[in-house]
Amino acid sequence: MAPFDQGSALYGLDGENIDSIRKLMNGIMHRLAGVPAATVAELDDLDIYEHGTMIYLTENARRNELLARIITRFASARYGNSRTVREAAIELDLVAIDAVLSPNARPRREFVVAEGFFNQLVANDAATYGEGAEDEYGDIEPDTDDEQKDNKKKDRDPKNPRKRTRASLAAPPAHKKARMGASWSDDEAMDDLESIPDYLDGYDDDDFEEDIKTPIKKDPAAAKHTAKRKHGERCLPDPNVSRDNAVVGQPDPSKLSFVLKTERPDPATPGAFLPSDPINFMYTKEVDWDNKESVGKLNSWRYQVFKRTLGQKRESRPPWTINEKDKLLQMMHTHLSSTETERRYSKINWVQIEQDFNQFFQGYTHRKGEMTAETSYNQRGKDYTAKSRQLVADRLHLPRSAGAIENQLTHFTDPLARSLVASARQADQNAPFTPSTTITQSSGKAKASTSTSAAKRKHRAKRVKKEDSEDDFGFEDGEALDDGDFEDSTINNKMVRQFGSKAYRRRR
Repeated sequence: MAPFDQGSALYGLDGENIDSIRKLMNGIMHRLAGVPAATVAELDDLDIYEHGTMIYLTENARRNELLARIITRFASARYGNSRTVREAAIELDLVAIDAVLSPNARPRREFVVAEGFFNQLVANDAATYGEGAEDEYGDIEPDTDDEQKDNKKKDRDPKNPRKRTRASLAAPPAHKKARMGASWSDDEAMDDLESIPDYLDGYDDDDFEEDIKTPIKKDPAAAKHTAKRKHGERCLPDPNVSRDNAVVGQPDPSKLSFVLKTERPDPATPGAFLPSDPINFMYTKEVDWDNKESVGKLNSWRYQVFKRTLGQKRESRPPWTINEKDKLLQMMHTHLSSTETERRYSKINWVQIEQDFNQFFQGYTHRKGEMTAETSYNQRGKDYTAKSRQLVADRLHLPRSAGAIENQLTHFTDPLARSLVASARQADQNAPFTPSTTITQSSGKAKASTSTSAAKRKHRAKRVKKEDSEDDFGFEDGEALDDGDFEDSTINNKMVRQFGSKAYRRRR
């Protein structure tokens, strides 16, 4: 059996790879049971083709009752033997035609024909194996070698290519009445295809009027979970579509909907793409622009859509390893112990830390199995801890920016990291107030200027102007002051009392 062609619902899979088809069956059953797609991929060890086919079939089956029945029957054969699994795949390939796979399946001729053919298959199995669970295979007991040889000798009913005349077949036990499709080989499958037109002789074009309706579940919530893109399509980024978040108090209808162009693979040229229909993404809930929670839900929806269609806005940063954390803490301890910083957080030279840190790890390769550092983070008001784990592959060290280093230092759960940050910030609070003041005489006026030394924290010095008089400053006009006189002067005390709590307040 050759691999399934591009027009098949199982395109990308090999009909002879029974393990691959069986994994797809398990994945479909788990997804129909409500297991998240990412969890299914990990649980059933699905590759990219198996995972994509599973998502494509299950998402389109959400509001397509016939497709849901077809894939349920297909997946119910997962416990059968190799022949059974192969037969189920062939049946799915035959029944799940384009008219059935379409997300907006309509009761046109091809759809109704496929539905009638599928119902006939189910009825044939019921006649052969007895009543059981609706739309499911039965006889999942693995056949012995003798049974396999005997089954090949059995004649088929000429009136129905899918019905076997097994006179010697015993009735299945009650606990095994999960109805199983009859066996058929590749040669028999071709015979069945040739017999299909006879089965369709009862259908006339007049039977397919517009008033023919196939029962389809009309769940209002189904449209929310229906895949907007067709199988193989991908969205294209549009520079005119802004990915910025909506802002509370600023109504912006453009955030509620946007259109993205799509393209699909070119069947004639591998690796090439053709333009496809654009997709309109629309937020269906009502937004209260003055409500933070309502706007937050809108932004969450926009983030999810953009992430799924266009990917992350930027590449995720690799996690910090324990080696990186230990080296950073060592550098921070040395830096805070220097005379320049005086153990104060506001005097840390983060640019220098960045240069020294990246220079140390330049060209360094983090090896597979190396442990990551445990970190804490806050998500929607709740605190969580990211546990330490092993690297799954080697990776070259990527430079860390000064802002990333400062931010990450506050997220390490290592007690030493938290102690360094807490003690450095406490040193800022305990630091004595030492303004530098200069007095100049000009036209009978004295100017006093004060400034702080926390340049890295972006503090701005404030200049203070005062009248030069004996009552205010405590010295006669033209009298010279030395440093000792200034320390005990009235101007120094007044400046501290008047401006110390405002002009020299430090931002934390």
